[in-house]
Amino acid sequence: MKDMGVATGPPNDAILFLSIAAIIIATVGCNGATSKRVEVSGQVTFKDNPIEDGTIQFRPIDVNETVPIEVSIVNGEYRFEQDSGVPIGKYRVAIQAFQRTGRMVPDLTSIDRNKPNQELIEHKIPLLPEEFNERSTLEIEITGEMTEKNFDL
Repeated sequence: MKDMGVATGPPNDAILFLSIAAIIIATVGCNGATSKRVEVSGQVTFKDNPIEDGTIQFRPIDVNETVPIEVSIVNGEYRFEQDSGVPIGKYRVAIQAFQRTGRMVPDLTSIDRNKPNQELIEHKIPLLPEEFNERSTLEIEITGEMTEKNFDL
């Protein structure tokens, strides 16, 4: 039988070393920082009133660090739990808040928007100006310790 050049013995040491190095780089990252996650929580108010219904998003300032992360604001409070928390770094903070109108409207988030008898959801309108979300200049730096950060808008 013709030799096809495929090694059949023990793994080549160089290939083993490179494989382990690739796994370490993928796990740790190119800059040597670990992906430790930190619990971050706090209160969010607008004109001295707690935001009842909204979201808070941390967008990495160094876009190569990680993807934006978001949690709900409920009764003026938010919490990124430690196990799914915020990686260490600097973030731009975007806050969305909604005011309920009392009207029920069709849920247009379904795949088939033309389907009759759409489920009804409560209509909400944005409460905050863009300076706190799309054009936000709010920033937070997450260090290696649990952080409490309140936002008084």
